[in-house]
Parts: sequence; structure tokens; C-alpha cells
Amino acid sequence: MIIEKYVFDVIDSNMYVCIEDEQALIIDPFKSKTVKNRLFENGVKKVIIILTHEHIDHISGANYYEEFDSIVYAGEECKIIVEKDLRKLKVQFASIFIMAAKKEKLKVSNFLKTIYGIKIDRTLSDGEKIEFRKHLLTVRKAPGHSQGSIIVIVDGLTVFTGDSLFSDREVVTNLPGGSQIEYKAVTMPILCSLNREAVVYPGHGEATLVADIWR
Repeated sequence: MIIEKYVFDVIDSNMYVCIEDEQALIIDPFKSKTVKNRLFENGVKKVIIILTHEHIDHISGANYYEEFDSIVYAGEECKIIVEKDLRKLKVQFASIFIMAAKKEKLKVSNFLKTIYGIKIDRTLSDGEKIEFRKHLLTVRKAPGHSQGSIIVIVDGLTVFTGDSLFSDREVVTNLPGGSQIEYKAVTMPILCSLNREAVVYPGHGEATLVADIWR
């Protein structure tokens, strides 16, 4: 599986794109004309989009690629929160930039104005498996960073962790909906059981071998 990474210019969140045989898998989408053109150039007709959790920097482009016959997946809690409390999520995101320069605040404000009515087509339960071409994706609920966090394991050797595991920073569990207790009790055992040869693709920062994280 060839994985392309795109970094959001509003904040350093990662969007991952995999294209195979006129289909694409997108993890944590933001709106990108570059990515959309890439899909057109490759003759993509169907897009599977997965949201690893409900925070704005990981969901803002959820419906941007719908012209490619897209289906948007998320965890059950993520769907409920996004469709019920999108305004609160936007306020929470804006609060990150409260001490930022005026120019940066304006950029964030303009970005948030473009986000409305995000629609999630289908929820994914813990342990559920879906297919992307010849690849098997396994979803695990991973509460802690947020209530609706999931991780996505592809073929046992590729793991999209959202904001639930990094190689270069601590996982934040003190945001609304976060829980250090749940992270330690539920999510950490899953992360520690990952194949040590698997590659972690986090929501921020660089990809890393599981073995290098747990050294």
C-alpha cells in the first residue's frame, strides 16, 4: 500500500491518501484541491473516508470529496458528537489559537466559517472489518484523547492512530471528552499489542515503527 501524506496548513494535522485501481482511501480529510486533482488524474471513482476522531482538524474535509461517490465512516461516538455538537467543536478548535497572532486568528476564523453540516454516512463498531481493494481494515475503539477516537489497522502492518499515539509527543487526554483513565485501561492495551513491525501513521508528526515507539 502506497500512502501519501498531506499536512494541513491551518494546523499540523495529517491527511493520508491511498489510491489503488480507481479507488481511494482517505484518513482524516481536509479540503485540498491538490488531493482532489490527484484523484481526478488517477481516474478515481470511489472514495472511502475514515475519521479517526471528531476534532475539527481531522474532519473538516469529510464531505469535500463526495463527487467521487464517497462514503464517510467514523466511530459511533464520533458521529453523534459531530452531528450534534459541531458548533462546540469549532469553538474548542478556535480556543487553541487564543494566544496566536491576529493574522493567524483571522486565518482560523475564515477556515471555521467553511465548516458546516458535516455528514457521516456510516459508523464503525469496535473490531469491525471493512475492505479497501485487497486490503483488510480493522477498526478498534480507542477512547482517551477523545470520546469518539478509533484506530485503523490495515493488513496488520499499517496503523492509522489519529491522535491516540505519537512517537514524538504525549497523547492529550484533558480535552472535553478525553479520559486518561480510559486511555490507560482501554486504548493502551490495544496499542501495546500491535505488531512491532507495523508502521504507525499518526494524526500529527512523522510515521514510525511500533518497535521504535515502545523501545
